[in-house]
Amino acid sequence: MKSIFNIWRRHFAAALAVAAVMAGCSRAPQALVPAPPDGGDAQRLVTVLDYVSSDYARAVQGGTVVSADEYDEQVKFAGDAQALVASVLKPAPPGDPLVAAVASVEAAVRAKADPADVARACRAAKAEAVARFGLRTVPTETPSLDRAQALYTQSCLPCHGATGDARTERAELLDPKPASFREPARLAALSPYRVYNTLTFGVPGTGMASFEALSPSDRWALAFYVLRLGHEGEPARGPAALSLADQAIRTDPEIVESLRASGVEDPQEVLVHVRREAAFREPPANLALERTRDMLRAALVAFEEGRAHEADRQVMDAYLEGFEPLEPRLRARDAAATAAVETGFRDLRVRHYGDTARVELGEAPARVNGADGSVRQRESPVARRVSRECGARFDVGGADEVMQHVDLQMVAPIPGRSRAIL
Repeated sequence: MKSIFNIWRRHFAAALAVAAVMAGCSRAPQALVPAPPDGGDAQRLVTVLDYVSSDYARAVQGGTVVSADEYDEQVKFAGDAQALVASVLKPAPPGDPLVAAVASVEAAVRAKADPADVARACRAAKAEAVARFGLRTVPTETPSLDRAQALYTQSCLPCHGATGDARTERAELLDPKPASFREPARLAALSPYRVYNTLTFGVPGTGMASFEALSPSDRWALAFYVLRLGHEGEPARGPAALSLADQAIRTDPEIVESLRASGVEDPQEVLVHVRREAAFREPPANLALERTRDMLRAALVAFEEGRAHEADRQVMDAYLEGFEPLEPRLRARDAAATAAVETGFRDLRVRHYGDTARVELGEAPARVNGADGSVRQRESPVARRVSRECGARFDVGGADEVMQHVDLQMVAPIPGRSRAIL
């Protein structure tokens, strides 16, 4: 996996030249900064944005400050976010989208904007930061419930209580009081990813210390366990077709909205199943593989429409959130096929964003594999558009070939069914 992203980072500068040509000489997207280590300032920036997004409503309502102390804190955190951006970009290029997004957050806070508008600005800035720095927003393995319970009892129970309601003797001595995971408004603002970041950095000025000494897998297990506690005793109904990546990044309201939009009955009960059971079970391989294929399709569409920067993000997400968490299981089943898919991702990136940034002239079809494994030729829509607009062509067959590996190599045969079960 590391080799794939090292290649991607080395080639990204040249990618911008290609992307500019592909977009008909429009503004090239901003360069991707190499992913920082876990616990770095880029991750801290996301934590700050999450905090402002959820707690600003405690400070301002209807354009009026309802808590001066809380508002001063929100202004300070918005300024901290600006400083963190400056720290990680060193210096930021003119017109940088991340700088603009974080500046919008600070402007909204200082203008005492509606909490919904501030939350929206925070989400946009957070999404930009996560994509820009390649931050990991999902664990690399299924969280262990047994490990989470042991860690919580050892490190969290004295302040947050056995049920997460923060009604303990130690909690009564703390100011501010520890968060109650049973408080609906507080729980609704949480996602496992936000809890993971809080465990990594702690909360300055409170009794919440940093647990950075724990391994990432332990912090992820605890993060998912916090959401499990929040739904203790509630009716649940499963199963739920929701990937671990979606569970990690989304809040409860976002999951309910997604389930409702997909036609799920009783989405609240399905949410409880997701938080209490599904998060700690090994997900079906085909669910993550389907997510991988969907993101690759979306990346190809984005690239063909000239949105090269967005396409780059989609390919990275397809690997990090869709395929990589499955690698240990898939490698045990078929190491050669797993390596072939990894190579496919690498080649996809090199094809779309080659390190020589060469754009050949003329006509050339893109080779893709058919659903039956046969090879066919088709003229790339991107090649036609670029040839017309810029006198150039480009090969985009890679996404189809990666998906072909996923379909035919990575899914074990099931008796009586086609091997390509996705």
